[in-house]
Amino acid sequence: LLEDTVKEIKGEEVTETVDTSIELNISAFIPETYISDENQKIEIYKKIAYIGGQEDIYDIEEEIEDRFGDLPKVVRNLLDISYIKHLARNCNIVSIAQKKNNIIVKFSTDRSIKPETAIRVSGEYIDRLLFTASGQPYFTIRIDEDKPDEYIKFLKEFLGKISSFQNG
Repeated sequence: LLEDTVKEIKGEEVTETVDTSIELNISAFIPETYISDENQKIEIYKKIAYIGGQEDIYDIEEEIEDRFGDLPKVVRNLLDISYIKHLARNCNIVSIAQKKNNIIVKFSTDRSIKPETAIRVSGEYIDRLLFTASGQPYFTIRIDEDKPDEYIKFLKEFLGKISSFQNG
């Protein structure tokens, strides 16, 4: 918000960002047994919330491991979810929601994704993906709900491709 206000004052263009909601059936949190001090936990949650790229993940992982020891799986999941949220926000995706063996990735409007991007991405993942063009277009991704590591990895790759096709 502060950055946008400064841009407005300078007369620069402020790009509207969407707030992406993510609902996946995986555990992603900082356990009490890992960081017991509430102030430290809040500090780490804030850093994780502001992940803006892969470098940020590496930096935060390193800091957390230095301070608290090896990362539990649920904390690594939290980092991944925050990174996915960053990627999704950059692609104008308003929600990513898991429904059993599917993940629905919804865009904010029909102008949020270029038709050529939808075609290219659909072609790359033809065996796992269905694109629905509507007022609020969305992808349906087939997943194995028992393999969250696989679909988290897939989501990061998929969103990276959308971003590169949209901006490339």
